[in-house]
Amino acid sequence: MTSSALLFVLLAIHKKKLCISEEQYKYLFFSNPNPMWIYDLGTLNFLECNNAAVRQYGYSEEEFKKMTILVAFV
Repeated sequence: MTSSALLFVLLAIHKKKLCISEEQYKYLFFSNPNPMWIYDLGTLNFLECNNAAVRQYGYSEEEFKKMTILVAFV
């Protein structure tokens, strides 16, 4: 096998492992029974929240994404 073919195969394997890892982390985030959210450190805007946060705080996912972390918990 040539070095370029080997490199191509190794990159494909790495990409597949990276996709699997990303899916596992998404599952952990969205299925977590504890309220969790991700926000932008610069703007403090919510980028994502899980279902537990929606249930606990009473905001829809869309409402979370329109707020900053400062407004949501005042």
